[in-house]
Amino acid sequence: MHGTVMNRLCKSDHTQKALSLLRLMEQENTKPDVYEYNIVIDALCKDANLDAAINLMNEMKQKGIPPDVVTYSSLIDGLCKLGQWEKVRTLFSEMVNLNIYPNVNTFNILIDGLCKEVKVQDAEEVMKHMVEKGVEPNIITDNAIMDGYCLHGQVDRASRIFDIDVRI
Repeated sequence: MHGTVMNRLCKSDHTQKALSLLRLMEQENTKPDVYEYNIVIDALCKDANLDAAINLMNEMKQKGIPPDVVTYSSLIDGLCKLGQWEKVRTLFSEMVNLNIYPNVNTFNILIDGLCKEVKVQDAEEVMKHMVEKGVEPNIITDNAIMDGYCLHGQVDRASRIFDIDVRI
């Protein structure tokens, strides 16, 4: 129930109220789990309050609640949007070192962020790594790469990806 209320608060731009509810849960017998923490961490990231989101993840870890792929994906998304690539690399490495494997959503966030920064070559490397790890690219992956090529003025390369998608 708390998660549902937190989710609604965050979707209504009341992240601080959701954080207050999380703090209240911590003080009561109803201890928050990774799901409730992820709701607030994601909202903080969407509010571009990355320091608070990272601090909340660290608090979570100190309380013995391990972050999951959703936690890391939210943080990576927020950091990509702010162009904080060194922190993105650090978090991605930390995630993998903890045996938390990136899923298609995590890779798509990273690829999309790189393409928006017109770092299409880097995005292609991430996509290769994605495939090597057995994660299947999807239409979101392809759209991000095509957008990156278009932003880079390489419409012909974007068109080739589109042609491949149409044939499949």
